[in-house]
Amino acid sequence: MFEIRQGNGDCPMSQHVHIAFQAPNKESVDSFYTHALSNGATCNGAPGLRPHYGAHYYAAFVIDPEGHNIEAVCLL
Repeated sequence: MFEIRQGNGDCPMSQHVHIAFQAPNKESVDSFYTHALSNGATCNGAPGLRPHYGAHYYAAFVIDPEGHNIEAVCLL
C-alpha cells in the first residue's frame, strides 16, 4: 500500500522520508536534479553511478525544502 496525505497537528508528517522515483534515462535523472536545486532543494548526492547499489544504478538525491530525501534513479 502507498498513501500520500497532508500532515497536520493530529497526524504530523514523519521525518526522514526517502522517496525514489524511477526515471526512464540518465538525462531525466540529471534534469530532475537541476530542476530540484533551482526550486529550493539542496544536494544530497549529485547525479552519478552508485555501484554500491548495483553496477548500473544511476541516481541523484536532493533534500526538499521540508527536509525529505528525494531520489531519481534509472538503470543504465
